[in-house]
Amino acid sequence: MSYNVYPGWKIKDTIRDFLMFGTKDIKGETAKVAKARELLKVLGEYAKFCQKDGNASQIFVNFESLKFHIDYILTMNDSYIAHEYLEAFNNPIYFKDFANSLEKNDLAYLAEVGLEDVFQSNLGLEEFDSYIDANFSSRIEKEQMLDFLTNNIFRRSMIVHKELVPNDFSVNIGVDELCKLHISADFSKTKNGYLNIKNIAMKPEYDWLYQVFNDVYPASVNFADVAALLKDDENAVKSAYFGFMEILAADCAKLTTYERPKVVYEVGKSRLKERVRGYFEYFSAADEPVIKIADELNVPANFSQFDAFIALKFNGENSPENIVKQTAKFAQDRKLEFALKNGEAIKTVSKNEYQKAAENYVKDLELKLIDGGFLENF
Repeated sequence: MSYNVYPGWKIKDTIRDFLMFGTKDIKGETAKVAKARELLKVLGEYAKFCQKDGNASQIFVNFESLKFHIDYILTMNDSYIAHEYLEAFNNPIYFKDFANSLEKNDLAYLAEVGLEDVFQSNLGLEEFDSYIDANFSSRIEKEQMLDFLTNNIFRRSMIVHKELVPNDFSVNIGVDELCKLHISADFSKTKNGYLNIKNIAMKPEYDWLYQVFNDVYPASVNFADVAALLKDDENAVKSAYFGFMEILAADCAKLTTYERPKVVYEVGKSRLKERVRGYFEYFSAADEPVIKIADELNVPANFSQFDAFIALKFNGENSPENIVKQTAKFAQDRKLEFALKNGEAIKTVSKNEYQKAAENYVKDLELKLIDGGFLENF
C-alpha cells in the first residue's frame, strides 16, 4: 500500500488546502492545474518577498521547507498536481495510526517495499540509533520515531495477515536469511573507488567484493557460495557478510530467491526467450503502447520501439554479424539516427559509418537483453 504520512505532509497539507481553495470555482482538470501552477508561483514569490523584508508572517517561518516543496511541485507534470493536490480525497496519516488500523482488521505491517527498514540501521548514526533502541520497544514505535526525525512524507508498505507475523518477529538479517538471497549488482570502478548504479560511492573496505559482483554481472552472487570459498579465513567471511549488508542497505541491487544466470547470445545456443517474444512483437509494432516494458523482475526496461524490433533478431539463428548488417541496412534505408548514451546523435552518412554505429548499437542492446534476463539457453 502506498500512502502519504505525517509529519512530512503537514506543510504539504497547507499547500493542498491553499490550492483547493484557490481552484474551487474552476471547471475542468486542465484549467484547475493551470490555476494551481499560477497560485503556487504567487505563493512562492510572496514568501520570498516577506523573507527579504524581514516581515515574514507566521506561516512563512519555515520558508525554506515551503519553497522546497513549491519548487518541486512546479517541476512535476500536470497529472501529479491533479492527483496529489487537487483530488477530493487525500488523507495523510501517522504511521502509528495506520498500523493501529491494520491491527483492528487482523492485518500486520511487514516491511517497506524498498526494504530500507530491513537492511538499514535506524538513522545510521550510533548516538541517535542507541537512543531510539533504548526508549522505544516496539518496531511500530521505532518506525514512527524515525518518521518524526526524518520528516517522512510517504510510505510504500507491504501488508500481510496478522497470523503470519509472530509476536517475536524480527527484521534483523542474519547469515541464514542472507544465504536465501541471490543478489545481482553492478558497480563502476573509478580512481576514487566504486560507485553503485545511483552514482553513490561505496565503502572502500569492500572493494574486493564489489569486483566479485562485477565479474559475474548480471548473474547473481549468493553469500553461502562466497563464504564457502573463504571458509578458512574467518575475518574474510565476516567482511563478506558486512559487505553484502552494505550493498543491500545501499538499495542498489536486484534480489531474487533463485539463482540468476548470465546468458550471452550465441547462435544455436541462446535466444530471446520464447515466453517474451510476443511481448517484444507488441512493442515493436505499437506506436503508442498502453503498457511499459519491464524486465523479469518487473523493473522498468528502457527499450524503444526500434530496440524491440531489433531484439526479435536475437532468435538463435541470426549471427551477431548478421544482426548488425540487418540493423545498419534498416536504419540507412529509413535514414534513422543512432545516438550515444547521452542522447547525442551519431553522425551516420556513409555505409561504413552506419556499420560502425550499428555494431555499437547491437552490442549495447545485447547487454540490455542480458541484464534484463530476456535471453535463454535452448
